[in-house]
Amino acid sequence: MAYRSTRLFSDFWGLLPQPQSASQPDFAENERVFFQKTTLAYAIDTVDTNLPEALYAAGYDVWLFDYRASPDLKSSRTQFTLDDIAKRDYPAAVAKVREVSGAPTVQVMAHCVGSMTFLMAMAAGLQGVRSAVSSALTMYSDSPLANRIRAGMDLGKLLTNAKIETLTTDFDRQKAEDVIIDNILKTFPSKEQCTSAVCRRILGIYGDVYSHDQLNDATHEHIHEAFGVANALLVTSK
Repeated sequence: MAYRSTRLFSDFWGLLPQPQSASQPDFAENERVFFQKTTLAYAIDTVDTNLPEALYAAGYDVWLFDYRASPDLKSSRTQFTLDDIAKRDYPAAVAKVREVSGAPTVQVMAHCVGSMTFLMAMAAGLQGVRSAVSSALTMYSDSPLANRIRAGMDLGKLLTNAKIETLTTDFDRQKAEDVIIDNILKTFPSKEQCTSAVCRRILGIYGDVYSHDQLNDATHEHIHEAFGVANALLVTSK
């Protein structure tokens, strides 16, 4: 039986299409999204052709993987570790894609925290992955200075002790607290200067995660739809 090539995306994944033939079945590909982002980052409609559309047109069966940190899921508001994603979420996602698609293996394209936790999953014995591309972050991360300072301060523990268990990139100008935080964030040094309060929150939580000169106006305007709530302990951990 020949399968349409299946791809799983999570925290950013994708592979170049493999030649299809009667003797060589296609494989599932799973794609995953950046931490605190949903798979909308892949399926966004502010560009002519997004990555899942391009891969589907090339013959892949594309699957988008929102693991427990996705703001679209209630689990994003709970406390968990990268180990939970690697040991629980990845095996469940790969197994489900293989079950539904009928493909014996999947190909993975993973980016950022999706890449790190995918490699952790593989090291822990994840089965059913034929090939993979890992982007931006591996198991040995080199974080920006600001992130290392936050981790060294054990900011996650300080926040959870203060009963602050989640952080969010959402901004409400009607809330005095949000306005005060935004005024503080305006003082953060960054080469990515922007008038958007959402961008400043993304910068404050993660550092520079994208270049504005690579975003069209429509994507920049709707970028808040792809981000959201994050686990405070994990996002500020060492």
